[in-house]
Amino acid sequence: MGAAPVNNTTVVPASNDVNDGNFLSYYDPNIFTYLNGSNTIATQLSNPSGSSWAQNQNCLDSKQFNNANYVALFIVSHFPHWGYWPGTLLV
Repeated sequence: MGAAPVNNTTVVPASNDVNDGNFLSYYDPNIFTYLNGSNTIATQLSNPSGSSWAQNQNCLDSKQFNNANYVALFIVSHFPHWGYWPGTLLV
């Protein structure tokens, strides 16, 4: 209805093994989170800009390639020119 998916949390598995945990991200406070296999927060990466207002960073996907696990975070809505967020989340 003309609105961005601001109220949705995206959760993706870290791998095909449920014991590897999940990644999640959602709008406000825009923190990228890794939950371990017990669904406990293991690490988080907050937006380094100090303000992540209107970035709506809730598009995630994870893949396995060459025996390594990758996760992508893409910021797509509201004001795309604010959507650049360099960072690394180590798990």
